[in-house]
Amino acid sequence: MSTLVVIQPSFLPWLGYFDLIDKSSVFVFYDHVQYDKNGWRNRNRIISNYSDWQWLTVPVNASLKSSIKDVKIENWEFSKKKIIKKLVQSYSKHPNFNETFNLINKIFGKNYSNISDLSIDLTIEICKKLEIKINFFRSSEYNNLKDKNENLIAWCKRVGCKSYLSGISAKNYIDKDLFKRNKIELIWHNYNHQKYKQFKNEDFLSNLSVIDYLFNR
Repeated sequence: MSTLVVIQPSFLPWLGYFDLIDKSSVFVFYDHVQYDKNGWRNRNRIISNYSDWQWLTVPVNASLKSSIKDVKIENWEFSKKKIIKKLVQSYSKHPNFNETFNLINKIFGKNYSNISDLSIDLTIEICKKLEIKINFFRSSEYNNLKDKNENLIAWCKRVGCKSYLSGISAKNYIDKDLFKRNKIELIWHNYNHQKYKQFKNEDFLSNLSVIDYLFNR
């Protein structure tokens, strides 16, 4: 059965995000919706001093009414230099630094103005690295309904998916009966975080950006 996954584009998201992509038949970057300040759209967590975490952030200019696709990066050339410096400081001694750094630097070589474009390109490139096939759409390139549930159902029908896979946090607004009436199976994503060896860290830190995993491979 074909399965749809719909998530907002995030900056270098955690492994659970990529597990959702891997379990999807069709993946939609939900970039037409409202930008959430202090969320995951422009930042994520990386290692700090081998035993703690810190934020890796892309500064943006956004109002509370901005859609994700319209959020501008603040001075990309300056911002990417700061990000690269922090990555080098945090991961230069890690076992897979060169390969992973080159992957990121390849994307950073482009001139980005919008955070969604940067995040989507990074996600696609990392999927290739992880050998995850991604069949994706951007929601902003299509007409969308205002009602959250009706729009998700419309997307399922648009791409021919009979099931919808979602994180459990969506239980707060998902209308199960509406999905049932439309003969779309609801599946809840339960992700058991993969543990991997983290350089010089005896106590595993979970829920970091996927790049922590890549630097430690």
